Amino acid sequence: MFFRIVKLIFLISLLCLILALCYFALTYNFISNNTDPLEEFNELKSKLYRIEADRS
Repeated sequence: MFFRIVKLIFLISLLCLILALCYFALTYNFISNNTDPLEEFNELKSKLYRIEADRS
């Protein structure tokens, strides 16, 4: 009976550890891939201004 309780606690803690690692891996991946939308907009705007200046 004691070993079943220990085994159950071990399995639950292992499952929690795996879920926590998956959560951190997913959130790190999303955070590192996302950039600032305002920064992207400003870069695009400056490229468009350069193209317009070259055409003029």
